[in-house]
Amino acid sequence: MENSSGFTVRAQPGGWNELDRVWAEFASSSGIPDPSISGRDLASRINAAAPADRQPLAIARAVYGSVQEAEQEPDTAGPALARLSEFLVHAKPSVISEALRSEQDPAVRRAFLERAARALSIPAVLRVALAAAGAFERPLSAPMRDLLVRVGRVALTEGAARRAEAEGIIRAVVAHRLEVARRPAGEDAYDTTLRAASSPRVPGRVTPEADRIIQLALETGATGELLWLAVAEMIQEGRTAELFDFVKRAPDTAASSALARRIATPAALGEALARDPVDFSAVDLMVSAMGIAAAKPLVEALVESRVRATRRGAYERLATLGPEIAPLIAGRLKDTRWFVVRNVLSLLREVGADVEPSVAERFVGHTDPRVRREAMQLLLRNSRTRDDALLRCIRDVDPSVIRAGLQHARENMTETVVPVLAKRITETDFPPEFRVMALELLGRSTSTLALDALLDYASAGTTLLGKARLAGRSAELLAALRGLARNWQNERRARALLDMAERTRDESIRMAARRPGAAE
Repeated sequence: MENSSGFTVRAQPGGWNELDRVWAEFASSSGIPDPSISGRDLASRINAAAPADRQPLAIARAVYGSVQEAEQEPDTAGPALARLSEFLVHAKPSVISEALRSEQDPAVRRAFLERAARALSIPAVLRVALAAAGAFERPLSAPMRDLLVRVGRVALTEGAARRAEAEGIIRAVVAHRLEVARRPAGEDAYDTTLRAASSPRVPGRVTPEADRIIQLALETGATGELLWLAVAEMIQEGRTAELFDFVKRAPDTAASSALARRIATPAALGEALARDPVDFSAVDLMVSAMGIAAAKPLVEALVESRVRATRRGAYERLATLGPEIAPLIAGRLKDTRWFVVRNVLSLLREVGADVEPSVAERFVGHTDPRVRREAMQLLLRNSRTRDDALLRCIRDVDPSVIRAGLQHARENMTETVVPVLAKRITETDFPPEFRVMALELLGRSTSTLALDALLDYASAGTTLLGKARLAGRSAELLAALRGLARNWQNERRARALLDMAERTRDESIRMAARRPGAAE
C-alpha cells in the first residue's frame, strides 16, 4: 500500500493510524524492526550508522510525510508528532539538513515548513529552522542564532503567557525560512528587507504580529535578519510611531540603539512632525540618532507647520544642533512670511552662527517689529555694528525692540548712546515701563546730558522763592537719585536735591540719595 507521501508501507496491526504506519516504515528503512522505537533511540541509531545513499530520502519522506498526515488527522496526531519532534531534536543537524535538502521541490519544502511551524514541539521547530537555513544555503547570522536561543529559553522556562508569546516568535522564524526558500541563491536578505520597506507591498509577512518579534528582540538585546524584516513590515504598514514607542520603553541596549538608528530617517521624522499633536519624545529619539541629518525635516516643520506648538518644538530641537544648521536655514530668509524670517534670524543667533552684518541689516526696517527685534539682536552682538544697532533700538517705537536694546546696553553701552537715550526718555512716545531702566543706565554716565535727564526726574520744579523741590516718591525718583548720588555729589543742582532727599522721613528715598559705599 502506498501512502500519501509516495512510499510503500506494510500493513500494521489494527488501531494504528497513517502516522504510525509512516513511522514504522521509517524505522524499517533504517534497519530497526521494532515499529515502537522512540524518537530518541531512532535518532541515536541513525547518528551512529554510516550514511547510506537512501537514508536522507527515507528521513525526508518520514519527516515531510508525517507533518502532512498530522494536518489531516489532527485529533490523533499528538503522540506521533511528539515522537517525530523527539527524533528531530536528537538527530544530528547534518542529518536533518541532508534530509531537507533531498527534497528538490520548493513547493513541498514550503508546505513542510508551514506545517512544521504549527505542529512540532518548540525544540524541534528550532532544530528545523537551523537545519533549513543550512539546507537551503541561507545560514543564519550569529545575532539571529542568539535571538533564537534566547527566545527558545523563554519558551521552555517561563510562565504560560510568556511561553506562548515566545513560541509564536519561534514559529515565525520557520515561516520566515519560507521567504528564504523562495529567493534565488545568492540574493542578500538585508537588501531584500530594505527593498521590502520601500515597495508597495512587503512580500511574505514575517508574522501576523511583527511587533512581538521586535519587543522580544529589544528585551533580549539581540538583533538579526528577522528583526529587520519585522521592522520593515511595520514601517510599510505606517506603524513607525509604534516602533518608537517600543524603543522608548526598551532598556538602553545595543538592540534599542540599532533600532532607533534604523528607523530614524528624514521621512520618518517628517511624518512624526506632521502629526497633531506631535510626539516629541519620539522626535527626540530620532534627532538624537540622526544628528545634523535631522535638520532638514525640522526646518520644514518650522517653516510650513500651521501648528504653533510644532513650530516651537522644531525650533528648540534645531537650536541643539549648533551652528552647522546655518547654511540650511539662511536661504529661508527669502521667505516673505514674517514668522519664518523671525524664526530663522532667532535661530541664527541662538546657535551662535557667524552671520554677516549685511544679512541682518536687510531687516532692520521690516514692518513687523518681531523681525526688527531679531535683526537688531544679531547686530548687537557684532562689535562693528553694536552701537549703531543700539541707537536704532532706542529710537524704535515698538516696546519689544526698545527692551532688547536697553537690556543689551546694561553690559555694552558706550557714551555715544547717552545723548540719544537722554533725549528719548523725555519723549512722550517712550514707553513708561522702560523709564527706570533708562535712568539706571544714564546714572552710570558722567555726561552732562545724562545729568540733565536725571535732574528732570528727581525735581518737581521750584517754589515761589525759587527753591528746588523734590519730586514725589516713585520708582523713577529713586532711580534718578541713585544716579545723582553715584556721579554728581558735588554738582550744585544735584547736591540740593540730594540734601532734601536725605532729610525726608521716607527711608527708601534717603537710601537712594546716599553715596554708594557710604556708612549709615
